[in-house]
Amino acid sequence: MAKKQEMHDRLLLMRKMREMTQLDLAQKTHISKGAISQFERGIIGLRAELIGRIAVALNTTTDYLILGKEHVDKRITPIYKQLIDRLMANEKFKMMLTVVDDKELNDLLYQIQEYQGHSE
Repeated sequence: MAKKQEMHDRLLLMRKMREMTQLDLAQKTHISKGAISQFERGIIGLRAELIGRIAVALNTTTDYLILGKEHVDKRITPIYKQLIDRLMANEKFKMMLTVVDDKELNDLLYQIQEYQGHSE
């Protein structure tokens, strides 16, 4: 099982998913690039106000950054659940997961497992 993500891991993951550099995020949030770098490495923490700015810049929620909880529109939850259930029931997909050792895939798997736990 993948390790539990910390807030700095989620920030880094979201920034990369948005294809943003640390400089891009720094410019959008008016936070120094150095502070963002130190936070992503787990060296420093950030005040709530700064986390709010980062969430807006990354088009996510503070709940996701702080707690790992994503807001999911209840109208589309059944579609997500069906997709995840079908993926996890697919033997080829499960076999691929045991063979591939990739950080991004492991992060995605962790999110899928977390989602399954929250949607039931």
